[in-house]
Amino acid sequence: MDEVTHRRGGTAGARRMTPSTQELTIREVLAKIGASNIPMALRSSVLELDQSWNRSGQSKAWLMNECLKAGRPDLLAALLNKHGADRLTGIRDGAAHVADLLMACPSLVHVEFCRAPISDDAARVLVIALRECQGLTGLVLRNCEMSNDALGTIADGLSEMHRLQAFGIKARSGAGLRELGAGIARSTLASLWLAVPDLTSDEAKKFGRSLQGNRTLTMLQLSADSSGVLTSVLEALGSALPRLAGMGLQADVPFGDAFCKRLGSWIETHHVLASISVRPGIQASERSVARLCAAIDRHSVKIDFDARSVPVALLEVSRVFPYRRLIVPAGAMRIAALALLSKSKLWRGLPGELAKEIASTLVGNGSLRELWRLRGVMGVRKKKLRQSAMLARSTRHCKRFATGRGRRDSPSQPDLDAFMHFWRLQLSAIELQESDALLLREWGPGSKTRSERSPQHHAFHGKLMEIGRQLVSEHLTLVGRWIDEGNDDAAAFALDSLQRLAREHGFDHEGKAGELNQRLTLGEVRYERRNACGYLARSMFWVMTSLLLADGVLDAVMRHLFDPDRGYGVGAPRPFEEARSQRGTAFYGMLGSILALYILMRFADQWVDATTRRLRLPQL
Repeated sequence: MDEVTHRRGGTAGARRMTPSTQELTIREVLAKIGASNIPMALRSSVLELDQSWNRSGQSKAWLMNECLKAGRPDLLAALLNKHGADRLTGIRDGAAHVADLLMACPSLVHVEFCRAPISDDAARVLVIALRECQGLTGLVLRNCEMSNDALGTIADGLSEMHRLQAFGIKARSGAGLRELGAGIARSTLASLWLAVPDLTSDEAKKFGRSLQGNRTLTMLQLSADSSGVLTSVLEALGSALPRLAGMGLQADVPFGDAFCKRLGSWIETHHVLASISVRPGIQASERSVARLCAAIDRHSVKIDFDARSVPVALLEVSRVFPYRRLIVPAGAMRIAALALLSKSKLWRGLPGELAKEIASTLVGNGSLRELWRLRGVMGVRKKKLRQSAMLARSTRHCKRFATGRGRRDSPSQPDLDAFMHFWRLQLSAIELQESDALLLREWGPGSKTRSERSPQHHAFHGKLMEIGRQLVSEHLTLVGRWIDEGNDDAAAFALDSLQRLAREHGFDHEGKAGELNQRLTLGEVRYERRNACGYLARSMFWVMTSLLLADGVLDAVMRHLFDPDRGYGVGAPRPFEEARSQRGTAFYGMLGSILALYILMRFADQWVDATTRRLRLPQL
């Protein structure tokens, strides 16, 4: 094994490994490390790693540990680089050698230790390597044997690992968690997973208080035997973790009234919180459940749990509510409706109960159809509708998606059961069979167990997707009709949400949405052209009026100073009546020129639109 000396600050004398560039096979590696006693259950899968490195995780873990146990991390580094491996999991020994691997394998992004002894010296070397590693984003420690000093070293080093995004630890006890929480509070981690079965309430409160300074966590997962301990963590955290978008809580027993109260407070204070997973479930009084349902209803938080251990009211609101607003969110719709209706004189004279009923109708069905009809009935101008539509578009989901979508740890994937309820709300005339199997997690889109579903499940899923495509097609047709009628503001308001819905569930709209987007873009351009024509005409009119007023003022001043019987202006002095007639002729001539120019520009605008449609040119 080739080695070179590596010096950095106080770590002078540390050794950096240079991996071999030779192409090694699995048999050659086994021969060099002297691993002749391969377990019978793994023998064939270990030898097949040359053809498919990711075929068996158990075989990979055994081979990695054998290389580290034999003190040959250079051979393991050569294998990892050969196959482009990005994960190092199941490590049970050789923490110091793992530090060398991190420096020698730039493709590694995730390292996981499992029941590995980590000494104080190995922890210091590992922290140095993690700090300098350019590509590593995930680190997990499962039941590792280490002292409080070693854990403190890793906790202190987290604040300097700016590229590390996810950190997980599973420990037998809560010793040292306070120091770990302080280190995480100073770090830039995005995801944290903590599992301590025997965690006490006092240790949980100390950990929660020490974690309050963190400003970057977007995902938090906690696991313990007692549900009361996890409630204590939430209580100690208070309103901390302002960017938290997803949270997972797992205990051995269902959560009770205290947890419902604390979770409701969390939802009220954490406005970017989008998803909560609770295992096994909730068993609380009707009053506590009602308060929690109200919090979920106000903030549209998706909550996931074991359906067998949850009250019916909470189950229904958690399934249905977030998906009732995928076409047009109720919050944005309410803002748009009230902003629109407040512009009408008729609205101000309506009784309070009637006004509330109209507003609830506009929000309840998730469609802009009634909003547009009400605009015509109440005489609200199109400009006011455009302003209210733009207001709703700008405020849509601004809090729920503030942390950004697309991260690995973003809990934004919808489940098929809630998806089914959403379609049933949209198409109430279609009867679908309820199925307890839909409550299982494997029904979610992108599930790895999709091939294991029964024929009945496949048939139901196919029917569901068919109904979804039908609904999307109907809404796209409605948007197209709005565009044809000139209602571009209402069409633009609905099309954006509809496109996101189609993307999330994989509906193929055959490019129709793109065509409608182009037509909307043309409508916006047309709207701006008309505004420009009007602005130019108004500007010319005011310039003309200002010149004529200036001429009149000058004429009055000159007649006051010299001869009141003669008119003054452009040219030589002349009789008063002749000067006034000349001024009137100039006024009407300039006004006619402005009107003719405005009409000509509008005709040109219409001609451009008609030519574009006739020649079927791109609508941009």
